[in-house]
Amino acid sequence: MNEKELFNDAHLNEAGVTLYVDALFLSAIEKVPETILNHVEECQKCKNEILELYEICKSDPNHNFNDSSSLITPEKSRLDHSIPIFLRIAAGILLIISITFILRYGFSKIPSVNTIISNSTNDSQQTKSFNDSNDLPDKPFGNKKNIDIKNKSKEQNYIAANFKAYPVFENLIKTKYRSGLSIQILTPKEGTKLSQDAPLLFSWEGEINEIFNILILNNKAEQVDLIKDIKGNKIIYPEKLKTGLYYWKIETEDELIFLGKFVIK
Repeated sequence: MNEKELFNDAHLNEAGVTLYVDALFLSAIEKVPETILNHVEECQKCKNEILELYEICKSDPNHNFNDSSSLITPEKSRLDHSIPIFLRIAAGILLIISITFILRYGFSKIPSVNTIISNSTNDSQQTKSFNDSNDLPDKPFGNKKNIDIKNKSKEQNYIAANFKAYPVFENLIKTKYRSGLSIQILTPKEGTKLSQDAPLLFSWEGEINEIFNILILNNKAEQVDLIKDIKGNKIIYPEKLKTGLYYWKIETEDELIFLGKFVIK
């Protein structure tokens, strides 16, 4: 398969979109053919399709991705591009439903209520007997100072994780506006750092001559909030966000207009 076979007319076909999504998951975007990279940089339609397929694959636990070496030769892709995407999704959903049904109804040896109560009583008596013995140490297990250090380290790791960039959005962060629409983002600028107490103002120059939404997402691409049916060119977000990296989108019902990011410190 050559690069031309990854296009239908002026846009990426399903094979081309899937190849790009594989590269995003494997952090191997540099192995995608330059022709495709240049096209996606300029094509809003293909960017939207890549984002949509990425979100679908991300939520599919049975989805497998190519190893990074196969991205150079698309014909080695383990994804069967001859099968439409909606059929692959339907098959994955059916498999999950089947497993859930088997786990829920496939086992007949379910303990009765009396058995559960009896076992609970026995466990309680055994615990009491053990606590009454003299084999327990006088001091709690572990060192309090070491426990405090471990807890602090976990908290620091958790905070650091909230600032880790989301690769898919980082690759598409400089999305160009659709043809004929000219707006300039005023606030927040890309990478702006705001305190939790500072007002969060979304504003831009230029008009969007239709109703649109602002979508706020965390650094795991999970939706934090959705502000619907906006008119005008500015809005103050009233809620207080936790510290971390956030992405925000301006989008209509069927089109992404802008993708940016900011930090709450």
